[in-house]
Amino acid sequence: MKTYKLVTFDFDGTLCDTAPAIISTLQQLFPGTEQTQIDAQLSVGTPLKSVIAQLHQHPLSAAELDALCHQYRALYNQEHHRLQVPFPHARDTIMAFRQAGAQCLIVSNKGEAALNAFVQQYAFTSLFDDVIGERVGIAGKPQPDVYEQVIRPAYPDIKPEHILHIGDTTADLAFAHAIGADSAYLTHGFGDDEAALAMQPTWYCSHFEALTQQLALGGQHV
Repeated sequence: MKTYKLVTFDFDGTLCDTAPAIISTLQQLFPGTEQTQIDAQLSVGTPLKSVIAQLHQHPLSAAELDALCHQYRALYNQEHHRLQVPFPHARDTIMAFRQAGAQCLIVSNKGEAALNAFVQQYAFTSLFDDVIGERVGIAGKPQPDVYEQVIRPAYPDIKPEHILHIGDTTADLAFAHAIGADSAYLTHGFGDDEAALAMQPTWYCSHFEALTQQLALGGQHV
């Protein structure tokens, strides 16, 4: 088993099954929107602002886009978050990495208020060393900015080859590649599995239990 010193987890579609919550929030914000339109955006890990800009039928000013993002997050955090649940074996997997000596982070393009509410609601707080969501002035995944500006300064002694990023979209795989880290792709989320496989993730698994088994048994790399 390869030893990882830092394991970063994507949130939407990776740690947490947020599909019902996201879809219902967007359909309330944009009545009449077909789920297929939303799925097309989520499958490639599109950030919230880009999703809203794509679903809106007319061009938006920066102020209008910010206002719609704020409205989305208010709806999500106040109402629709009740529809989200952690994926099976998520807790066991995080604990297994921690017991093996790894530090664990959430690294997501989602708003940090929603992320922190989740870890508190499901008592995940003690399992994560940090929760990193959307931050002003820092480009989200797949860009490497969050690693360069937040993660590397906080963990200067951990080299990229000792980092594993776990996600469910090609954006996650591109992020891992950009920072020189290993990647694990889980098929239980939003992503396009064939497109992900073509990007040759280090690990390719159906769910957390399979990932834990592969790592523990020294499973085959893709």
